[in-house]
Amino acid sequence: MATQTQNPTLKNGSQGEDVKKVQQILNVAINANLTVDGVFGSNTEKAVKQFQTNNNLSSDGVVGPQTWAALNEFLGVGGSNLPTLSHGSKGEVVKKLQQDLNLVVGANLVVDGIFGDATLKAVKEFQTKNNLSADGVVGTITWTALNEMAARV
Repeated sequence: MATQTQNPTLKNGSQGEDVKKVQQILNVAINANLTVDGVFGSNTEKAVKQFQTNNNLSSDGVVGPQTWAALNEFLGVGGSNLPTLSHGSKGEVVKKLQQDLNLVVGANLVVDGIFGDATLKAVKEFQTKNNLSADGVVGTITWTALNEMAARV
């Protein structure tokens, strides 16, 4: 369980991996269409304010403890119970991933439970299309985006 001390306060001018994480979550949560570059600029600030308004928070554009809590809660709804998957992973949860990719992006993957080259390619394409870091790793943010889209199909 993450504690608030692990989440620094972020605002316009902030930079780094935590900003990238916020940008990715906002792309999923409110379809912000932000470039995930780790630079907290005016577009990220605008998206944070929109997210705050949507979640009945003070709309100041600063990612402090309450906004982090809401962002983390959003992730908890989507996919935090699912394990992180990457090339070489195997099992039933990989089958779920493959089925979701087939449903959401028409990947035409063989649902065999093996995270091979074709699954890796489909994951990276999904991540790129959804403004996520296209690293081919299916963690909480990618699971959340995939689950959100699968629920709409």
